[in-house]
Amino acid sequence: MLPTDETLQSIKTEGDRESFYECDVDQGSERSQPWLLDGNIIIATDTRLFRVHRGVLCLHSQIFKDMFSSSQPDAALMVDDCPVVHLPDSGDDMYHVLQALYDRSYSPAYSDKLPFEVTAAFLRLGKKYMIDHLYKEAKDRLASNFPTTLVGWDLADARCSGSWSVSGWTHHALTLLTANLARETQLLSLLPAALYSASTLCTARELVHGVDDCTTGAHVLLCPENRDAVVVAHDALRELAVKTYGWLMRLPPACRLPGMDGCLDKKRTLLISLFYPKRVCTPLDEWDDAWEDRLCSECAAEAKRLHEAGRRYAWSQLPQVYGLPKWADLKD
Repeated sequence: MLPTDETLQSIKTEGDRESFYECDVDQGSERSQPWLLDGNIIIATDTRLFRVHRGVLCLHSQIFKDMFSSSQPDAALMVDDCPVVHLPDSGDDMYHVLQALYDRSYSPAYSDKLPFEVTAAFLRLGKKYMIDHLYKEAKDRLASNFPTTLVGWDLADARCSGSWSVSGWTHHALTLLTANLARETQLLSLLPAALYSASTLCTARELVHGVDDCTTGAHVLLCPENRDAVVVAHDALRELAVKTYGWLMRLPPACRLPGMDGCLDKKRTLLISLFYPKRVCTPLDEWDDAWEDRLCSECAAEAKRLHEAGRRYAWSQLPQVYGLPKWADLKD
């Protein structure tokens, strides 16, 4: 898809600049890699300068290609004989993207982990400048951890954080960071699974006041919109959990052990352990084979069927629980 005139104009005027080409370089900006001696253009961000090749940027980004063709540099506005292009982006984000464009090893194969900061840079700037392969890589990595299907969720849940495709933070912090990034970049398909993960991993205090990440020492806080969504979702998740675990409160007619110390008593004992004194709010819990202990075969078979049906229903309702459109209407 080619960029529209409105897209180009929004990037051009961001930061109240009339042209991409500038002679005024912010004091305190430092020369950063990649700084190539044969580069023919300087990218200036909030904190860093990069000397790169205009042709390389145009090769990977239709936005840059159209941007450069629509604005020509003034010969008087040069630094080190190169025109300066001022972009209103994070210097760190631009560093990660430019490194990836010049060095494929900077972004390892999908089997390897990628730091969250690099993944976020790929997603933000890959989308903004239509660098499709970086955007797709970031989106695929995050979607493998926060999928759009129940089957994908079960696979991601089985892998847990030890096999996540992004790294650098604890499981709790990565969940909050991903939810915020998805909201920021309007990658809404990630939000239901990311927000559900936050709801089930974090305490109420952590959801409202944030998480102290022991890996980085940083304090991670949900953005206000996400924080409101998880708070409002609490009651709905509890009701969905009641539906998923509804088999605990019924005895099928074909039960072989309906009397004292039979299936109903076993279900009551499990019900108490799961819902008292605090109700479970995790309607996507997978079936636990230990629940079958001392249930007759008919009760166990029906319980499994009802539990899985409850999980499927809960998944179908997950976007609406967090104030989002239905799965079929979630557009990135």
